[in-house]
Amino acid sequence: PATVTLTVNPANSVPVLELPIVTPPVINENDTAMVSGSLADADPLDSHVITIAWGDGTPNTVLNLAPGVFIYSAAHQYLDDRPTATASDLNTVTVTADDGHGGRASATGRVTVNNLAPVIASVAGPTVPLALGSTASLSVNFSDVGTLDTHTVRLSWDDGTEDTVLSSGGFTRVASHAYEAAGVYAVGITVADDDTGVAATTFEFIVIYDPNDGFVTGGGWINSPAGAYAASPSLTGKGSFGFVAKYQKGTTVPVGETEFQLHGAQFNFHSTVYEWLVISGPLAQCKGSGTLNGSGDYGFLVTATDGQILGGLGVDRFRIKIWDKVTGTVVYDNVMGALDDVGVSDPQQISGGSIVIHKGN
Repeated sequence: PATVTLTVNPANSVPVLELPIVTPPVINENDTAMVSGSLADADPLDSHVITIAWGDGTPNTVLNLAPGVFIYSAAHQYLDDRPTATASDLNTVTVTADDGHGGRASATGRVTVNNLAPVIASVAGPTVPLALGSTASLSVNFSDVGTLDTHTVRLSWDDGTEDTVLSSGGFTRVASHAYEAAGVYAVGITVADDDTGVAATTFEFIVIYDPNDGFVTGGGWINSPAGAYAASPSLTGKGSFGFVAKYQKGTTVPVGETEFQLHGAQFNFHSTVYEWLVISGPLAQCKGSGTLNGSGDYGFLVTATDGQILGGLGVDRFRIKIWDKVTGTVVYDNVMGALDDVGVSDPQQISGGSIVIHKGN
């Protein structure tokens, strides 16, 4: 009789993937997430190719598992939260196992990637008053851990003109502006990334003066001492100032502007009117009224020394006294208790910037 031999090939078993674990499940852009998991296969001699799609458009990660190896893990750095214009994005991580014999299985996990806002590191600008017609330049330095983010820097020059917008460049952006009037200008600066992150600061102050008349200008900061701020006597810190005061030809009341901001407190004084200006050698003093944080009626007295004029002893000095005109209560004085007379007012040595008494033409 004839002999018939039959060869029977067993059916391939499809691998089974457990749900992958993504740790941590929430990260910030530029951080790393780890995906790990296991699989099972009834064919113990099968090897497996693990393909991981990270959900952010970057190339897949491919792992080759030898027969008998049923666990895997891989790490991935998410450089950005994608797509743009969102504060965070949910990425689906897809893991596929292929046994090379037509058996494939897939499973998914998720990771949320948060955008981080840029950080303004520094703003460099004029440290001395500028003559009207000069160009003021500011250099804005910032950083962002999101290395793929793009950034827009906006500068508002505080004079009603159109903002300067810098939409390209690296992490240092430079802009220039020519003011058309003398004054004290606080420049608002924002840095925005492409994922809704924003950082903001103010450069205080750019002081612009008109050199055609005798006048005093100042811009810089002091280290505000304890006891200066009546509402919080223990508060110390940086106090930024900027001022211009002069008599225009044919007038008896000076014009100009004075601003003072105490950092660490909600304290921003802005002058509204001057009463008088006295210049005596290296000393200048002006008096007027203004508002505190945009409201109220406060008197102020600025006393300043130009250290470069004979008798100024080489040191620029500044004092500002601010009081409530209704009650007479002093709310700020960086030389608290000193006399008001210009000759004995004893203004404080400034920590940065300059004070200049200009001679008229």
